[in-house]
Amino acid sequence: VERPLVSLDLREVVADTIALLSSALPGGHSVRLTFPAELPRVLGDESQLRQMVMNLVLNASQAIGDRDGTVIVSASRVASSSV
Repeated sequence: VERPLVSLDLREVVADTIALLSSALPGGHSVRLTFPAELPRVLGDESQLRQMVMNLVLNASQAIGDRDGTVIVSASRVASSSV
């Protein structure tokens, strides 16, 4: 079932998802968000975006393994060009 795209605050969606994941990460693993202050809203499916962030962070945490480490999640504004 295809869901309609909605306007999302990317910083808010990612930060909320990371907060939920924090307890699932091994001790010694942390997540740092680096988003610019002026990040525009995006059109997307919130559920799919949350799932993507969870998968990426959990995969990165697994790659860190038994060591201590930080997963850095960042975003930036990129000008689109006509194709």
